[in-house]
Amino acid sequence: MNRECNGIKITVTDYFYFKPVEVSVAILIALKNSCNEFKWINKNYIDKLAGTDKLRKMIDSGKKFEEIINSWRDEVEEYKNQIKKYLIYD
Repeated sequence: MNRECNGIKITVTDYFYFKPVEVSVAILIALKNSCNEFKWINKNYIDKLAGTDKLRKMIDSGKKFEEIINSWRDEVEEYKNQIKKYLIYD
């Protein structure tokens, strides 16, 4: 189609089930795979947003969505266990 896209709009209808990080990763992978002109800009600012260059490098190397998401599951679970004693509500 060769048309410029200046953005997308996502309407969340169920905040309980919405997973913003997973949706963001899926969008980045889709853009990378479907647009030859896709490139990281602003000195890989995505690295700052993600907290590391790991996400960008995994996407660039063609890793699958599930592999990327699963790559930080253990760290998330460890973090959840560490903060349990500080949570007021479950």
